[in-house]
Amino acid sequence: MMGQLNLKIDDELEREFRKVAAERFEAKKGFLKKAVEEALWEWVKKNKREGDYAERLHTHERNH
Repeated sequence: MMGQLNLKIDDELEREFRKVAAERFEAKKGFLKKAVEEALWEWVKKNKREGDYAERLHTHERNH
C-alpha cells in the first residue's frame, strides 16, 4: 500500500525543489516521488533524533 499526500507549498520552494530534483535524478520517470521520499526520510530521521534527545532530557529532569 502507498500513502498519499496532497498539499500546497510555496511556489518558489516548489520550483526550486523540482529543479534540483530533476538535476539529481536526471528527470527520469518518478524523479519527484524519489526526491520527496528522500527529503521526507531525512526530515523524519533528523526530527526523530531531536525528539529522542528532548524526551531523554525531560525524563532526566523529572528524575533529578
